[in-house]
Amino acid sequence: MRPSISHAVQALAAGAFIAPALMVLLLAAAPRAQAHESATGVVKERMEAMKDLGRAMKEMGAMVKGQAPLAADRIQANGRMIAEHAARIPALFPAGSGHAPSEALPAVWTDRARFEGLAADLGTAARALEAAAATGQKGPVAKAFRGTGQVCGACHDGFRQKK
Repeated sequence: MRPSISHAVQALAAGAFIAPALMVLLLAAAPRAQAHESATGVVKERMEAMKDLGRAMKEMGAMVKGQAPLAADRIQANGRMIAEHAARIPALFPAGSGHAPSEALPAVWTDRARFEGLAADLGTAARALEAAAATGQKGPVAKAFRGTGQVCGACHDGFRQKK
């Protein structure tokens, strides 16, 4: 059976929408990518650390959502890495390092106690995630993953520039 002309028109129309939408997304991401490329010193180091955290959360998120098989060893490794990074977060934000291309808000330094508290909370949540992975059960992993994500979100909400 041959596709009808209306199917061909619908496919073209979908492509006509998707291509510009994809272009907008790529262009919107370009300045952020360039900002990371121009970063140096401690700003670059912390941007790289945050990228590591993002990749780990993305990988584990796919497992929790059932988009990838649950791999306890990967979740344990990611939990360990997140906990290690969390311990380093305060040192990655020394006074005077809020200049461009940093995405950190001034609150990192003006509300330092809360910022450092969230970094400590992230370490605690990540260790709980690592322990949950040892059970090999999705339920405890998903709960611990959500807890870790909530701490990440709280820090982003109060201490990172909006995208």
